[in-house]
Amino acid sequence: MKIRITQTCGIAGEHIEAGEVVDLPDNDAIAVINMGKATPDDGKAKPKDRAVGLNTDNAAPLKKRSRKK
Repeated sequence: MKIRITQTCGIAGEHIEAGEVVDLPDNDAIAVINMGKATPDDGKAKPKDRAVGLNTDNAAPLKKRSRKK
């Protein structure tokens, strides 16, 4: 099973850096995924960041907090 490593760790005596995709036996892959150190890799590209930035042209002015009296 192919998995994408999210945290640097050691698997089967090998040091594996975060971001690498490795092919492991199913039982080892499931164990690493359950530890939260990897995610299943389906071979698709990483999703793009689709966040839309706030335009300052049409944004409301920032409101500062007033002092407590």
